[in-house]
Amino acid sequence: MKTINQFIKKYIFIAIILLNSCSLEEELPGVVTVDNYFRNISDAKIAINGIYGIISDFQYYKEQFWYALMLTADDLHSATNTSDAAGAHPDLSLKTYTSSQLAINNGFKSMYRAIDAANLCIYKIPEIPGDSLTKEQLIGEARFLRALNYFNVVR
Repeated sequence: MKTINQFIKKYIFIAIILLNSCSLEEELPGVVTVDNYFRNISDAKIAINGIYGIISDFQYYKEQFWYALMLTADDLHSATNTSDAAGAHPDLSLKTYTSSQLAINNGFKSMYRAIDAANLCIYKIPEIPGDSLTKEQLIGEARFLRALNYFNVVR
């Protein structure tokens, strides 16, 4: 019995030492995060272009958002028996809005993604080294894009 207790204590002690010596935090050198992305003016320009990429997405300015706007404003009417893009949204033409309408949901998701990206640029660009005039221009561009998206949210 005594040897079994000594055996168990010995392996518990070894397990505690091994578990305490291991670090579960791993540093991944190739992973881009918010903290390590904004290093120079070129990175800031790419981030601003990313906002334009969100805006030009199919779910936003490219198509679905405009259908939602035009169908609700009587600028476009939807035929229920057709397979065209406007015919895919007869409920919007009838002014019946539900939470399952992708044209509205995806449009708002894209708007808020663009607002979030613009806020990140406005917050991070002043911290990077570089020409202050270029940084002011990029911050102004991010503020405009944020304002445009806020306008579309309340429209």
